[in-house]
Amino acid sequence: MDDMKTLFQSLLLDIADSGTPTGSNCVAYSGGVDSALVASAVHEVFPDRSLAIMAISASVSRGMREMAEMIAAHIGIPLRLVRTD
Repeated sequence: MDDMKTLFQSLLLDIADSGTPTGSNCVAYSGGVDSALVASAVHEVFPDRSLAIMAISASVSRGMREMAEMIAAHIGIPLRLVRTD
């Protein structure tokens, strides 16, 4: 468990080093485990300067979109949906 905490803290430090304190820190977001973890970490480091962006096309079902919206709301990160078709 300590190894996971150390790894996560390292991730947060990397995000702080590569992100911007003055602009938007955007995350390509699908609502899946990987992008939700990244969105959560970015939002933790930059709570007022983070944004999740999800591409919406015919291949994204309403259920997938709704789940992604619920996860983003739970994280607390703003979500922008962008139509790609």
